[in-house]
Amino acid sequence: MKLPKKLNTLLVDDLGTRLEKVQDCLLVGCDGLPASQAFALRTKLRAGGSRMRVVKNTLARVAFDKAGLKTLIPQLGGASAVLYGNDGAADAILAISKVVTEWNKDKAVKPLTVKGGVMGRVAIAAKDVERLASIPAKPVLMAQLAGAINGPARSIAGGVAGVSRKLAVALNAVAEQKQKAGAAAA
Repeated sequence: MKLPKKLNTLLVDDLGTRLEKVQDCLLVGCDGLPASQAFALRTKLRAGGSRMRVVKNTLARVAFDKAGLKTLIPQLGGASAVLYGNDGAADAILAISKVVTEWNKDKAVKPLTVKGGVMGRVAIAAKDVERLASIPAKPVLMAQLAGAINGPARSIAGGVAGVSRKLAVALNAVAEQKQKAGAAAA
């Protein structure tokens, strides 16, 4: 049974409008994914602020074209789902990649086939998704950067403090020697 043209237009407009707002998304093959597992995957994605939308390829082509994601059109084929972050979050692709990579490692669920994606409106290959998943979260990266910046400063401060401490000890020793010499002379 064919969907009415009006309904197809509404579906394309909705998906196209949602995808226009995102900078990052992932296209996965979900052939044979049971409904219960699709629900579990959606739940995991929602926890990270992302969404999953199973799409008909004919409608997805039009929506991708409308949203400016033409690089994803050749990757359409078979049952497909679009995974995207809400409101164009900067690290959405990292969160989505981590969820998909963890999902595919779980032997109890049907794995997804990563077809490709878009990161910052630039196409990424399926093989890059695992590498993206290995990147630490933004707060961890910022902590690592702060540690890298703070490390040399801490070393300099420790070195200066050590020199000051040694100078204070030496001056104290000289003062004690002069007191002893003054007391012995008197």
